[in-house]
Amino acid sequence: MCFRITFMANFKINLDELNPFADESLRDYQSEAKKKIYDFWKTERSVMLQMPTGTGKTRLFVSIAKDFHNWAIKHKTAVKILILAHRHELIDQIDTHLGLKYGLAHGIIMAKSLEQKKYPVQIGSVPTLTRRIEKWSDKQFDIIIVDEAHHIKADSYKKIINAYPDAKILGVTATPYRMNGEGFVEEFDGLIVSEPISSFIRKGYLSDYEYYSIRPDSNIQNQINSINQFDIDGDYLESAMVSVMDTEKVRARIVGTYLKYAKGKKGIVYAITKGHNLHICNSFKKVGIRAAAIDCDTKPEERERLVNEFKSGKIDILCNVNIFSEGFDCPDVEFVQLARPTMSLSMYLQQVGRGLRPAQGKEKVIILDNVGQYNKFGFPSANRNWMIYFKGRDEIEPDPIHLGDGHGVTFIDEIEEGDEQVDLLFSSMENDTIIDTEMSITDNNQQANMTIEEIEKEIEILKKYGYEIPKELLKEKERLAGLSNFEKRATKVIQDLIRKYNIYRNAVIQLKPQGGSSFKYAPSVLKNRTLEEIGNEISVLEKYGYEVPKLLLQERDKVQNEELFEQESVSLLIQLMCELDYYHDMEIFVEKDEIRFIISENVAKPSERKAERLNHKVFDKHNWTSLKDVSVGDEIRGLGIVSTKYSRDELYPNSAVMVVINGKKWVSPQIKDFLGIPRDKKQGTKTKK
Repeated sequence: MCFRITFMANFKINLDELNPFADESLRDYQSEAKKKIYDFWKTERSVMLQMPTGTGKTRLFVSIAKDFHNWAIKHKTAVKILILAHRHELIDQIDTHLGLKYGLAHGIIMAKSLEQKKYPVQIGSVPTLTRRIEKWSDKQFDIIIVDEAHHIKADSYKKIINAYPDAKILGVTATPYRMNGEGFVEEFDGLIVSEPISSFIRKGYLSDYEYYSIRPDSNIQNQINSINQFDIDGDYLESAMVSVMDTEKVRARIVGTYLKYAKGKKGIVYAITKGHNLHICNSFKKVGIRAAAIDCDTKPEERERLVNEFKSGKIDILCNVNIFSEGFDCPDVEFVQLARPTMSLSMYLQQVGRGLRPAQGKEKVIILDNVGQYNKFGFPSANRNWMIYFKGRDEIEPDPIHLGDGHGVTFIDEIEEGDEQVDLLFSSMENDTIIDTEMSITDNNQQANMTIEEIEKEIEILKKYGYEIPKELLKEKERLAGLSNFEKRATKVIQDLIRKYNIYRNAVIQLKPQGGSSFKYAPSVLKNRTLEEIGNEISVLEKYGYEVPKLLLQERDKVQNEELFEQESVSLLIQLMCELDYYHDMEIFVEKDEIRFIISENVAKPSERKAERLNHKVFDKHNWTSLKDVSVGDEIRGLGIVSTKYSRDELYPNSAVMVVINGKKWVSPQIKDFLGIPRDKKQGTKTKK
């Protein structure tokens, strides 16, 4: 479904009366862009504007809002404007520009914000307004401005745009690009392209940069290139990236690169996952660098505190997981480090662009590319043909080596196997000086990311020469064997359920042995109506004696099957974990032709206690076999929905999935009830581990 609608020539604002050059606080290129937008709107409904990160897109569209506000005052009317953004950081930024810089009263449609419908200018959080769209359908906005408009193909944006068919639309983005090659011609009537980044650098509107990258033939680049697992959007699968990047050796190189080329400077590092982010942050801290980690779970007030400390100089490095890709404004960032590979040109340019904002005393920004994004996309200042991406990419992209702005790349020598070299590829300040550098950092990690076959080979070699097998190696082998067994059994469980319920929708099953397991469909899958909604419609039709349409009955059966599939899949997989005594937080991706398992970095570790006081009557009371062989001091592990509870005098196992005491496993009847398994006739179940 697309939402592009041919513009009807009844727009109430006379665009010829607007002066795009009236706002003298704008730069020349911003005023010129505004003029092109107004001219475009005279004949068309919607237009997309491309401007690089850091060149003032927010300032430009807020100035447009001010122009229409002034026109409305002159004509004693109201021009209703909706500005859409999908992240709190972007909304805060727009709020500041509207209120503090332009003095425009406005409302904010966002969770935990008081709505003020009386104002003609509204900033709308896309997720919030999508849920409240019926409540705002009477507003009938005249103009809709979409920030970070490369996200506009999402259903949430379409729902909002479709609610206001007569509104003029402006989308702004640094990157009119979609990883899957889709264009934007369904959403916009045209594209306005700004000057290239290289031009903004020459004019001083963006910062100069020096670019360091690994060589195209380095080991780490080859490992990244060999990744063949991808997520729903087409980017590298996080677990596949982590297996390559989250090792002691690679993290040591990341820190070493900073110490060699950016030591003493402050900047931001882009990581893959929360765990990877924390590992990198700790690696910096170990060598005395003041670093902090921020991710999606960092509370807003804590995030604000850390960012303020970074801006004030109390923190040198902010490690983040895609938090500072959009909406982060800190011009005095002195270096940007890439520790997360991506297939997305948009993500690459958004991340690097955080460092290109100019600041007083800042001569250049240093870009440390530890994942070889240059080898895939070329320089950030490359002259790209954005119209190709806007229309839809069906032609071969140029070789990234040639995507420069007149600068060449020279590699001085070949590197030896195992020696990952980082080279200075481009300095916009020093006439492309090429520097030969060398890094040699010890690998202290011995078992990370090995396959079970590799571990068995190492064990065989150690046995051959009569050496003792390290416990860590045996432990890792046991863990991988458990994972392999669970994956095989779980795959069969899911496949059987798919056939049973005839379900073929991409989904994600989240398993958390200690509670919170859930089922959700992939973001690309539209959510069904609930059984309650469908049932209400059927009830109304039956109430008045009307025949219930066959399609409605089929929809009810389909949704009913899917709900049964959801419930039974989670239940049976938790049961399988209990049976195999294998406990990991994980996500299982169910796709049409494949079932993939992603193990969380946060392993579901059991709580371990020593038995201090025992009251066997408690076990009998809760349908457990009396544990006469348990003594004070025995190790007790609770693995379950809620860990085992302790009181002053008694040990209560009633809330655990199971308890392991001295290597023997005791399964509680409560978990059997949870899984729908009949209880035994005896008082509890005792099974040998």
